[in-house]
Amino acid sequence: MSWIEKKREILRSIGARRDPGTLKNYRVAVEKFEEFWRKEKRTTLPDPEYITVRDLEDYLIYMKKKENLKTNTIIKRLGNLIRFLGRARNPNLAYFYDLVPRRDEPPKEYYTEEELTTLLNLYGESNIYELMHRVYIWALVFTGARKSEIQNLKWDDILWDKNQIIVKGKFKKVRTVYLDPRLKKLLEKYKKTHEAFMNYRLSLGQNITDRLFFLIKRDKIVEPGENSFLIAIKKRAEKRGIKHFNIKKFRSTYVKIMHDSKTPTEWVARQLGHSSTRITRKYYHDFDVDILEEAHKKVEFFKKIEEGER
Repeated sequence: MSWIEKKREILRSIGARRDPGTLKNYRVAVEKFEEFWRKEKRTTLPDPEYITVRDLEDYLIYMKKKENLKTNTIIKRLGNLIRFLGRARNPNLAYFYDLVPRRDEPPKEYYTEEELTTLLNLYGESNIYELMHRVYIWALVFTGARKSEIQNLKWDDILWDKNQIIVKGKFKKVRTVYLDPRLKKLLEKYKKTHEAFMNYRLSLGQNITDRLFFLIKRDKIVEPGENSFLIAIKKRAEKRGIKHFNIKKFRSTYVKIMHDSKTPTEWVARQLGHSSTRITRKYYHDFDVDILEEAHKKVEFFKKIEEGER
C-alpha cells in the first residue's frame, strides 16, 4: 500500500475514535514529515512500513538545524509521527521512541508573599463583579485547583458542613479539595450577594445561574470562556506592580507554601488531583533539602551515632 493510501486509512481510523483536535495534530505531524521528505530526500515517500531509523534521525536533525524548533515542539511532532508509523505496523517502532529527545523543563515560578497579598486584595467587595473576581482569585490561592476546576464551580459543589469543595478535574475525574475557613467566609458573603442578584434578575424575567462565575452578554448570563477572567485580572495586576502575571503560578505557589509548612507531598498531590507525587515534584516545585534536614534530626539511630562520637 502506498504512503498516500496508508495515510488516508490511518487518519480516517483516528478521526473515527478521537476528537478533531487529536486528528489535526496527527495530520500536521504527517504533513510536516512529507514536507521534509520533499525538500531533503527528493524521492517518492515509501510505504510507512519501510521508514527507517536513519530516516527519522535525518528528520530530527532537520527539525533542529533547518527549522530551529524548540525541543517541546519536536517532541510533540515526532511523537505523533511515530504513533502514526506504529499504526502502519512499522517494525522499527521500538527504536523510533529512543530518538525522542527529553522535554525541556520550564523554570518553576512562584508568587512572593508580597505579590500574593497584592493579588488577594486586587478586587474589593463593592459589587457582585468585584466580589466575583475576588472569590475567583482567593479560590485559586487557597485550593491550588486548576483554573477550569474553579471556573466551573456551582453552589451545590460547596460542602459547607464538611469544609470541602467538589471539583471536576481532567478527564471528568471528580475529587474533593479542602475548603479553607478564610475562603469559606468569603464564599458565604458572596453567596448572599449572588442570591440577591439572581432574585433581582428573576423579577425582571431574565435568566439566572447557579454557577459561581459567569458573564453577562446582552443582558443574558452565559458561561465564561476559558480566558474570560484572565485578561481583566492581568491588566489590573500589572497596574499594581505584578509584572509577570501567570494563572499557573497560583498552583505552583500553593505547592511551595504547603511544602514550606512541612505538609506531606502525598497530601498536596491529592489536593491538586495528581495521580502520583512524581507529577507534583516534577512540575510544581523544586523540593529543597531542608525537609530532609528536619527528618534526619528526628532519626534516633543518627542521634545515637552523634552521641557516640562525643
